[in-house]
Amino acid sequence: MLRAENIWKVYNPGGKDQVVAIRDLNLQVGENEFVSIIGPSGCGKSTFLLMAAGLDEPSAGKLLFEGQQVEGPSAKRGMVFQSYTLYPWLTVAENIRFALQKSGMELSAQKSLVEEFISLVGLRGFENAYPNQLSGGMRQRVAIARALVYRPQMLLMDEPFGALDAQTRRLMQELLLNAWETHRTTVLFVTHDIEEALLLSDRVYVMTARPGTIKAEIRVHLPRPRQVEMETSPAFLALRKQLLGLIKEEVTPHL
Repeated sequence: MLRAENIWKVYNPGGKDQVVAIRDLNLQVGENEFVSIIGPSGCGKSTFLLMAAGLDEPSAGKLLFEGQQVEGPSAKRGMVFQSYTLYPWLTVAENIRFALQKSGMELSAQKSLVEEFISLVGLRGFENAYPNQLSGGMRQRVAIARALVYRPQMLLMDEPFGALDAQTRRLMQELLLNAWETHRTTVLFVTHDIEEALLLSDRVYVMTARPGTIKAEIRVHLPRPRQVEMETSPAFLALRKQLLGLIKEEVTPHL
């Protein structure tokens, strides 16, 4: 569904302060896959995700979605950021329904779909609450529901749980797993958290330190459906050790 071919991102090319953020990056994401990208801070993970969303452009290379060059944002690709990008003047239900306003769907059908996704993310009873009345985890649930409700073909997630406490983060991971198992939307997920990447993903791409490129591709052969408890299994721990070693190789030379 998404294919990156020899992607480069260079800031201020040819200038004294030229920065090569991404160098010759190649990856692909298949339909209905859950794929994560991990790597050291500043390696270009979020930069690549913005390009996949059509919010930034590569300096060189091809970035294809369903075989067509990515040229700007598209309703086919939903985006969830780390920050809570909700409209403060809209309620939970209104924030979620906002994504459906240009769908051409009848209002009754929109409301029914919004109710379905409010239930999916565990916010029944908070339909009329405003963002400032919600916890951080609840706000991110709204953001996820809003991104999923119009059924994008691909969901791009940029460290969506990074600002949450450990307990809330675990609950959100389980919620996302449940939502993904239910709807099987293709997901490209950026995270710093190795355990999170393994718990959620079919495959994990590891990036090098800047300039970022793909260092390794790890297939996660863990049974689904998954639960947080499997993080103590021998198979999970072996994959965690492998990924930790790959990341350590990139971080250590820069310490």
